[in-house]
Amino acid sequence: MIINAVCHRNFMDNSCVQVAIYDSRVEVTSPGMLFGGLTLEEAMNGRSKIRNRAIAETFSRMELIEAWGTGIRRILRRAEEYGLPTPEFMEIGDTFRVNLYKKADKKADKKFERQQLIIEYLQREESVSNREARAILGLAESTTKRILKQMVQDEILSESGQRKSKRYFLKKN
Repeated sequence: MIINAVCHRNFMDNSCVQVAIYDSRVEVTSPGMLFGGLTLEEAMNGRSKIRNRAIAETFSRMELIEAWGTGIRRILRRAEEYGLPTPEFMEIGDTFRVNLYKKADKKADKKFERQQLIIEYLQREESVSNREARAILGLAESTTKRILKQMVQDEILSESGQRKSKRYFLKKN
């Protein structure tokens, strides 16, 4: 997305290619609309008009570009390969923007489920050790430690004791 933005940007506009990273998406905004009367539909179908030939040729020699007119289709293909939602391509004023959205956060869902198992256990019991948490979660010691440590950092749990005698408690609000 960034290579495409730099390759096709309008250098007559002194603003920069902007990359914005949000929780749900990455936005790459390039100065200049599509070049030479090219429509978004044409660009999506692989048609290209080179605005900056020297940059495009340099990127091609550096093997950053496979072929002319493949940038948008490559972005779409990569998003599909990684199971991401279809990217958005849009002209906004005199800029061109690509929004690449993240996929449903299965990792966050898994993290939440694991934390819930620990919380449910602690609602029945006073405390939990790393060993007990490992048995509840069915995970390796290092992974369990990381989860418990994160829950302490997130102020869900408090801890008491050292090393093997360390116990974790639900944090009192």
